[in-house]
Amino acid sequence: MSRLLGDLAYGNLVQVAEAVETGRLAPPFSGFSVSRHVPGELCDQVARELNRLYESGMQVQHLAYLLHALANERLAIQNADRSVQLVWSGPEVPARSFSRGPPSDSPCRPHYTADRRCCGPVSNG
Repeated sequence: MSRLLGDLAYGNLVQVAEAVETGRLAPPFSGFSVSRHVPGELCDQVARELNRLYESGMQVQHLAYLLHALANERLAIQNADRSVQLVWSGPEVPARSFSRGPPSDSPCRPHYTADRRCCGPVSNG
């Protein structure tokens, strides 16, 4: 199987799977018949891939099952991407004491909350 079907968006995969499953989309597949379910530039390629799989012996219900499986995988990947939150903290720098204030050439000064906890540097500008 080519990567083409695996690269389709979740919604497109579900639409094609349901259309195949219900008989609204049946072999021989054409670019025109697929055009209701996938972006225009991919219609002919998707139709060719579905025909190739069907002609290699996959039954229609197997095509629908495969498309649903690809859609579920796509959804799992999208959900995993949403749950990852990367935080960039920057390079490690030795701490400096600002007990006498920031260096005179520093554009930053420490910022304190009402209970005198330091919130980090804040620009003087």
